[in-house]
Amino acid sequence: MYSSIKKSKARPGDWLAILGAGGGLGHIGDKKQELCMSLGATKFLDFRKEDIVQSAKAATSGLGVHGVICTANGEKAYEQSMQMLRPLGTLVCVGIPHIPFRLPATPFEMIVKGLSIVGNSAGTAQEMDELLAMALAGDVKAHIEVFELQEIVDVLQRLERSEIEGRAVLKIPV
Repeated sequence: MYSSIKKSKARPGDWLAILGAGGGLGHIGDKKQELCMSLGATKFLDFRKEDIVQSAKAATSGLGVHGVICTANGEKAYEQSMQMLRPLGTLVCVGIPHIPFRLPATPFEMIVKGLSIVGNSAGTAQEMDELLAMALAGDVKAHIEVFELQEIVDVLQRLERSEIEGRAVLKIPV
């Protein structure tokens, strides 16, 4: 995510939307809002309860967000990502679709709005050094749940049902 944030070109004070935020590459659940807000989100938009494009535009005086990191893998999420962007905005594609589709962007929109679309699957060595320095300084808050190896079947079932927040870590016995 650190690399994706850098690729979004967001600066302090900019609006950055992360579609699919809340753990792993996103999960659904009532605790999702609580988790996102506790980690520093300014606003939480629930696609199940509201029109997130309109809500994002309302929060940004109708302009749209400066950047979107789309960790979700659905066509609708990518469509919403493009609609949320303000002129000169950047979409960072992270979520990989199970079923291929085309991004809903026309050359006209790209030219007139000056949008950028980039993909990201991993960071650079320099970004990793920066991230490790932040971790050493205590600026990174990892949200993990630790399980015993014998709980693996239950953990996999809970992951499938989106019941685990953040990352699941299996402790391998010595």
